[in-house]
Amino acid sequence: MTMKKNNSLYLLLPILLMGLSACTHEDDGQLWQGKEIRLSHQIIPSTRVPGEGLQFTRIAGGRTLGVTITAAQSVHANAAWTAGEDGSLTPVEEKVKWGDTDIDIVAYHPHDAGWTGSAHTFTVRTDQSTEEGYLSSDLLWATATASPADQPVKLDFTHKLSKLTVTLSSDYIDDLNGAEIRVCATRVSAGFNPLSGALADAAGSVAEINVGSLTESLSTVSAIVVPQKVKAGSELIKI
Repeated sequence: MTMKKNNSLYLLLPILLMGLSACTHEDDGQLWQGKEIRLSHQIIPSTRVPGEGLQFTRIAGGRTLGVTITAAQSVHANAAWTAGEDGSLTPVEEKVKWGDTDIDIVAYHPHDAGWTGSAHTFTVRTDQSTEEGYLSSDLLWATATASPADQPVKLDFTHKLSKLTVTLSSDYIDDLNGAEIRVCATRVSAGFNPLSGALADAAGSVAEINVGSLTESLSTVSAIVVPQKVKAGSELIKI
């Protein structure tokens, strides 16, 4: 009778251990529910603002971008987030929380509250002589898939449009101060899908873009333009 009792004990022990292991595994997916999803970012390559010597490896602090997160605890579509000087991103309204699965993130800059679907038109500013006009024309996009974690999910933004840079010099004119540069022959709009990052061909009418004026310390200016072909013989740059 003693041997039978011992055999029963040894048979029950593995079953109990298996049960404990299964419960622990099931609980793992629930540990992150309700914890805040945090984001950080960088721009690849960085953005240089002409005229002021500013080099942005991140979206300028205080600027707003749109974020869509799939598989979060609640619906989070085209929500506004604000960029911090340190590269952090903060939701303007409600915080978004982890569910029990991986999440997919897509984000774009600058934010447009009216972009509720996948097909929209983005238009660069026709006055890019100021920092605001230039940065608002810089269409950026990023995507990431992430598992629940304590550290912020990092988004790597890339530029969707092109940059045209003009450097002016002269052997005959000593003072170029006040010379104004304009881009003349480009279409300023294009279709953009903020969910996939797809950019359509340039569309809309041709418009002049005010790039800026030269100063005693500034001989180079830049403008953000929609990628496109320009007809041969067109007046592209006006000084």
